[in-house]
Amino acid sequence: MSAGSSKVVDIASEGEQRCIALAAFLSELSQASHQSALVFDDPVSSLDHWHRERIADRLVVEAKQRQVIVFTHDVVFLNDLLAFAERAAMVPTVLTLEWNDGAPGRYVEGLPWDSKKPLDCLTELEKNQKAISAKWNPQPNSANIEAMRHAYSRLRSTLERVVEVELLDGIVCRFESQVNAGRVKSLIGITQAECDEAKRLLKKCHEITDAHAPSTAAVPDPVEFLQDIADARQLVTVIRNRKSQNQAAGGKP
Repeated sequence: MSAGSSKVVDIASEGEQRCIALAAFLSELSQASHQSALVFDDPVSSLDHWHRERIADRLVVEAKQRQVIVFTHDVVFLNDLLAFAERAAMVPTVLTLEWNDGAPGRYVEGLPWDSKKPLDCLTELEKNQKAISAKWNPQPNSANIEAMRHAYSRLRSTLERVVEVELLDGIVCRFESQVNAGRVKSLIGITQAECDEAKRLLKKCHEITDAHAPSTAAVPDPVEFLQDIADARQLVTVIRNRKSQNQAAGGKP
């Protein structure tokens, strides 16, 4: 059977077929005179990380001249889109779709929790603290304790993001497709105090979180929780100030 009579479906893998289809579509689009909106539904399923990153870059370029709507379940692809948008000085609108009252389709503005930036997580935790405080009893009941343990679980995940994004300057992050080796110089000058504070807060969260069997540690009240959130914010401020000072001094420790 000659190549000319062969069908793509009989030769190419699912990922290769998707690459060919996307390449053909985007090639045709580059010659089009219209600026109609584009809608993609999980365009990179079955693609490897290299092609996924190239598609993210191409869609951001296209978004400079037309509306591009992308639906995706792929967190790595989402982070690629956000990274290329940031490099292009673009601010995308991000909506998270979720189920509500047994039906799909409700949207919430912003990224899902696992993709939020640390300061955005802390802002949401401050809102949670107010809700918990409004229902807090002088002698906390089981619902109070459960809510507080869950809140500290989220604070712990936020602190892990602080370590990734702030302390280690996003050099290696979960759910991202690349290692930002060019940022290694930003590790210069990390202080023992920064490390100790991150460790202290993480240890406290670990003792209280609902991810493990309850420990003998007393569950903090809303006032103490708010202070721990404030301490986490202060840690981010200290890290950023230190990095700014290092940059002003030419990257010297």
